[in-house]
Amino acid sequence: MQGRKSLITFEKVLEFLDHRLAQTPSGNDHDFQSLLEEGSANFKVSMDVLLKKGFRKAYRQIVEGL
Repeated sequence: MQGRKSLITFEKVLEFLDHRLAQTPSGNDHDFQSLLEEGSANFKVSMDVLLKKGFRKAYRQIVEGL
């Protein structure tokens, strides 16, 4: 599997957010934009790619219970 990029799935985004939002917040680090930027750095993709993979839906699902 070496040399292959790991595919970003909705489930991976959801897992990242679930883990991240379970941590105690400090300041605005649970803010949507802050988490989007952190996720972008974590997955090494642009914020647009994360949004297309369902970042907003995952965030709302966890934060708002939707």
